[in-house]
Amino acid sequence: MKYLSSIAAVVALSFAPQAFAQDQQVDDAGFSIAVEAGIGNQQVDVSGGYEKESGSSFSPSLALAYNFNQNVAIVAQYTDYGAAELFDESYSGVNVKASTDMSGVSLVARYLSTPNMSGWSFGGKLGLMSWSSDLYADLSAQGESLRLEYGEDDDVAIYGGLMAAYEINENVSLLLNTDFFLAEPDSTLIAGEKTEILAAHYSLGIEYRF
Repeated sequence: MKYLSSIAAVVALSFAPQAFAQDQQVDDAGFSIAVEAGIGNQQVDVSGGYEKESGSSFSPSLALAYNFNQNVAIVAQYTDYGAAELFDESYSGVNVKASTDMSGVSLVARYLSTPNMSGWSFGGKLGLMSWSSDLYADLSAQGESLRLEYGEDDDVAIYGGLMAAYEINENVSLLLNTDFFLAEPDSTLIAGEKTEILAAHYSLGIEYRF
């Protein structure tokens, strides 16, 4: 009987860490919200002319996540990339400023490593971005000015980024993000040439886990 009791004790000690880990993963599951603010950068590339002209603007975002455990989550996020001036050129005495106002809703899978001894964790996210963009041209000459909206586009693009998180406590984390996606508007800045806009988002935020 004593022999059987010893075997039972060894088995219990062997499985206790696994059971604790499973319980911990269950405890880590749940929803979280995040508020971020940063810089939205939009870089335009037209195959026949302007290359790597870009503009930046204030860019807030709001996210809702479901965390399966401490490491893996599904995140839905709205990001306003703001209005950014892409380039400023003059043609035959007429000054032309091109700008875009962009926003998007993303759905991604996110992975974060387990926090290290200093409280930091690192990871990335990958998914899809449903974006919309309005393209504007501001014309000015001899003291007169005119704004034209010459394009309004929306589409879906592959979206991803890298991130770091600092665990302040079991509910609150500080987030550092850098995200990217490539938009291809139907509207063109130069007739007959393809327009691409590389949208980036660099942000600092706070996440709260319920």
